[in-house]
Amino acid sequence: STAINLRGTIALIKAGSGSVVGIADVLGSVGPLTIEERLATEHRHCVSASTWQDIQFQKYEYAWVLGNVTPLAN
Repeated sequence: STAINLRGTIALIKAGSGSVVGIADVLGSVGPLTIEERLATEHRHCVSASTWQDIQFQKYEYAWVLGNVTPLAN
């Protein structure tokens, strides 16, 4: 993953479903984050330690900072 320069409103899509489940404003990005920093912030992203150990997920070094997160009704 990379830092994001985009600012503004984005759609939040549930993985694998293609369904828009919310909207949010992109305020910025933080990183690159070490594996230790990612593990220490699990309460923010809800990605477990076992998931970060998977080589497929280790490329995600940047966190997007979101604001005005709004879930959409089903």
